[in-house]
Formats: sequence, structure tokens, C-alpha cells
Amino acid sequence: MITRCMAAAFSLLIVFMPRADAADGVMPVATIQASASKEVLQDQVQVVMGTRVTAQTAGQANQMLTQALAQARQGLDVPAAVLISSGRFSTFPAYDKEGVVTGWAGTASLVIDSQDLQAVAAVIEHLGKSLAVSSIQFSLSTSVRQATEQALMQDLAQTFRQRASVAAKAFGFEAYDVMALDFDRADMGSRPVMRMASAPMMADAGPAVSLEPSMTTVEISVVGQIRLR
Repeated sequence: MITRCMAAAFSLLIVFMPRADAADGVMPVATIQASASKEVLQDQVQVVMGTRVTAQTAGQANQMLTQALAQARQGLDVPAAVLISSGRFSTFPAYDKEGVVTGWAGTASLVIDSQDLQAVAAVIEHLGKSLAVSSIQFSLSTSVRQATEQALMQDLAQTFRQRASVAAKAFGFEAYDVMALDFDRADMGSRPVMRMASAPMMADAGPAVSLEPSMTTVEISVVGQIRLR
């Protein structure tokens, strides 16, 4: 026989199974769910900056893209806390209405990753003289996520124990034994900030790109089986 009890706080599934030591008895097993969460400020940013070129041939487009990226990085002293890597690099033909190739175009980008927003802002300012910002995405670093999850584990364990005790007493039992635990986690962060490729930021183009991280919710959960007694 299976009994389900649903509430706003948690769900409870009780399964009555035959006891191993008594042929005419039953051993109730309950499934308890619990979760714990916390809002944390995202501490890591990834910025993609790129350029687009047009040329008569694919080779010319490739050469122009390579030169554009090299020129953008010229004179840049990359801070130790910033990682710059190659992003997308592609060339493709351009067609007229009759489907005839009229030339070639290409796009290339650099990807900037860091937890130091001030250092990233300085890199963007330098690269922005010839490259355009195409996207900005904030996330939670592995170290902060792990530390948050560890801190939440005590709350999760306490919530699970409370719910297990409530379930046991509600159905006329005095105690319970934990049989199995299955843990899960989630990071419900904000979507990346996407920007249309725009003209490079010149010296008089106005204020620099604003880097403002948002909050994300770190959640851990557990589904456990307990034996009521």
C-alpha cells in the first residue's frame, strides 16, 4: 500500500513493505525531500569582444581578422587575474540575389574571463578601441559555489531531520532510521547580457561598459528514504 502526503513545505511518500523478521508485519518506508538555498552575488565575468570584416577573397578576410585581433592586443598589459583566449574565428562567402559569390566576410573574437571586474574593465577599455563588445555573462565561480554549498549543508541536514521526525510522529512512530540519501544541486543565475555587435569604443565614445553582476540562487536538495519504527 502506498500513501502520499503533499504539503507546501515538502512531499512525503510512505511505502509499507514486508518486514524481514516478521512474516505478518509491515515495515513502513518514507521518502523525504528537503532543500536549502541562498542568494549569492555572482563573482565571475566573461566578456566577448569581436570584429567583422569584408574582403574579396577568403584569404584576405582571414588575414584582416588576424591583423585586427593582433592590433587590438598591441600594447595591452594583461593583468595576472585576467585570462584572454581566442573565441570564434570564421569566414564565409557573401552572395547576391542570383546566388553568385560577390565577396567574403569574416568574424573573429576574443574571450575575456576573470573574477577581477576592475581589471576586466581596463582590458575592455583597451580592446574597445578596435573591437566591439558582443556579450557579457556573469556567473558564480567554482570556489564560491562550493563554499556556499558546504555552508548550506548544515541547514539541509537540519531540515531533513525535522521533516523526518514530523513524518514519523504524524504516523504514530517514535523514531526512524535513514536508509539512503540522494543529493542534488542547482545554480539559478541570471541570463547572459547579450549585446549587438557595435562600433568600437573610441576615446570620445562616452563612459566605459558597466560591469554590474547580479544575484544568483545556489540551492542544494536531498531525497532520502527512512524506515519508520
